[in-house]
Amino acid sequence: MKALLLTSLYAAVLGLFIGALYDVVRILRVMTGVSATRASSRVRTTLREGWPDVFSFSGSRAFSSVFTAVTDVVFLAVFAATFVLFLYCFNYGRFRWFILASTLAGFRLYYLSVGRVIISVSGYIANVLKLVLNSALFLLIYPFRALFKLLLSLARKTVVPLAESAVSAIDKRRSKRYTLRCMGKINDIINGWVDV
Repeated sequence: MKALLLTSLYAAVLGLFIGALYDVVRILRVMTGVSATRASSRVRTTLREGWPDVFSFSGSRAFSSVFTAVTDVVFLAVFAATFVLFLYCFNYGRFRWFILASTLAGFRLYYLSVGRVIISVSGYIANVLKLVLNSALFLLIYPFRALFKLLLSLARKTVVPLAESAVSAIDKRRSKRYTLRCMGKINDIINGWVDV
């Protein structure tokens, strides 16, 4: 009897961890704009003005549906794998309904207590995470952006004048050929008049 109660308690703790994992999924949905929240969005989510918010996909309904379905499937797969591993570790792989009931009770307890608090501040959490991730992305991309600007300025100073001089030389040659061709035709016409 003591082993059953202990297994039930561990299963309830597993449910609490699964609830925390579900909050991660919900915050990820808020971050991407799939799920709306009443929390304020006063926290800046980008490091600099003009930089796009990489994690915002709120404009597409198709993306929202697919993202929600994918996160639900991944969550349920992780839940199932964790539950099966729990059964193997604590109950020798034998399924018991009370273990599932205890796990779901732990999940429900988390969802109704800590989960409500977390989702009420999920907008703030999502905005802070966006700021951190966008800042990290900015710091990761900034050296490449600076290098690209340097290479672009070097190209403007060297390659563009060379290309312009090559194009002007080609244009001069073309115009010279055209002029010579026209002069040749004019000479043929004049010579034709003189011969007659």
